[in-house]
Amino acid sequence: MPGLEGHLHWRVSAVRAGDQVKLQLRDENGKDLIQINPLDFEITQDNRSPDDVLAELFKDLSVNILDQRGMSVREFISERADYRNKLLYAGDGGFVTMSESLDILIRDIFSVTLRDLIWCLAVLLSDTPLLADWGLINQFISLYRRVLLEAKVI
Repeated sequence: MPGLEGHLHWRVSAVRAGDQVKLQLRDENGKDLIQINPLDFEITQDNRSPDDVLAELFKDLSVNILDQRGMSVREFISERADYRNKLLYAGDGGFVTMSESLDILIRDIFSVTLRDLIWCLAVLLSDTPLLADWGLINQFISLYRRVLLEAKVI
């Protein structure tokens, strides 16, 4: 984002701004940088088309998965789906193979995920997008669709 080039690390938190909820970016020292609505922005790269930007985002994701996990996008999606299935059917001892108790999953993982999901919904529902195509949200959904196509899920 223009103006944030000098900040390698920044944190995002949700804040109330009147009747709206915005995402607040803070620098590595906790200083407030900007309050944004993700519906008002999209990722661009010079004069590239939206399809070229999406292809570049997918390439970056693929490289990160390979570097961090040593697997392809398809393998990563399959592993995550297997993990999800074990969670859904933990009653048959699936949690034992994950070495996490249900209490730990609920307290340490699900509660954080649920909180983040609720904040995201608040951001989406409390503001009107400036961009007709819903900005970052549209890009995220397009990237997710590309991942699912690559993994041959759809």
